Amino acid sequence: MSNIVLSMTDLKFGYTENRSVLNALSMQVEAGTITAILGPNGAGKTTLLHTILGLLKPQSGDIYLNNTPIGNFSHRQLSRLIGLVPQAETIPFNFSVFEYVLLGRTPHMGIFNMPAKQDFKVVNQVLETLDLIKLKNRPMPELSGGERQMALVARALVQQPSVLLLDEPTSHLDLSNTGAILRVLKDLVKNGVTVVFTTHDPQAAIYSADHLILMQQGKVLAAGALDEIMTSEKLSQTYGTKVLVEEVNNRKVVLLS
Repeated sequence: MSNIVLSMTDLKFGYTENRSVLNALSMQVEAGTITAILGPNGAGKTTLLHTILGLLKPQSGDIYLNNTPIGNFSHRQLSRLIGLVPQAETIPFNFSVFEYVLLGRTPHMGIFNMPAKQDFKVVNQVLETLDLIKLKNRPMPELSGGERQMALVARALVQQPSVLLLDEPTSHLDLSNTGAILRVLKDLVKNGVTVVFTTHDPQAAIYSADHLILMQQGKVLAAGALDEIMTSEKLSQTYGTKVLVEEVNNRKVVLLS
């Protein structure tokens, strides 16, 4: 039997009573995989991630983490188990990269909230892994888009989560930085982290994901192994326009018809 680390059943959420963003949404995520949640803008992808993390409370439905209701975890416990990399974040202070990434250790800090040697060690290890160590003293506002996105990933990783959620991690990045981020996701899975990321770019999903979930208007249209779900018919239905999925050099390529 597959090892389900996250499951959602009949989730419903709306920012107002008259507008539902998630509509009876159900899905599962297997441990040790990369799951891409693909869909157009406004499909409810970001809202779904925030609901999983407990930042938003659904009007109805259930969320389970490792077969335990998400509401049974304290905020501190959940922060140790699930990390979130947002699309963007406003940083009000002129933090260095090291100082910013260190913020991710907050769930592990002691009662006085002061970092210990172990916290500094974890931060340096993550910065080394993501090739950010040379930038550790650089002010965050001076980073390029790709460097900044990698710093967001680093802050989430120092939480040492078992599940990492990423919201449009390659949005607004060039091809080089997109490739770097997606390679990092693959490496994380090799080290036991389960990855879930949202995207509106089918090629990002093709490059890195094992499983694919297609969303439209707050519902799951299809879910399963990427090769089974990434089809012309299913993508056309998801995006409301004719989309072709072709094989080029043994890899799927998505084209507008």
